[in-house]
Amino acid sequence: MITTAHHLIALLVAAAGLGLAVVVALGAGRRQSGRLAADRVILAALALVAVGVVTGLVVLLTGGRPNDPLHLLYAVVALLVLPVARFWGRLGRHRTLALGVGGVLLAALVVRLFQTG
Repeated sequence: MITTAHHLIALLVAAAGLGLAVVVALGAGRRQSGRLAADRVILAALALVAVGVVTGLVVLLTGGRPNDPLHLLYAVVALLVLPVARFWGRLGRHRTLALGVGGVLLAALVVRLFQTG
């Protein structure tokens, strides 16, 4: 049951990452910042990642193990990728690019998590 929830949450995280890429692309296409919408998607994605980490810890504590220990490293990277993209984007003019890449990278990390896990 908890493993199924963990997998479902991972799929929602991937959808949120791709959703972020879409939100920033649409904002860029309309020449609007879309900052509020992007920030809300980032917060939702981070909340989902946090829930995914918690459910993963429950799986781990109840005897489940990922097939590859890299799964644990990728989980930490998934938790960090959007905050890094968000604040990296603040440093320059390429905020939209940083957030779009961050969203796609998060979705790619979820695919890699499934492969290791």
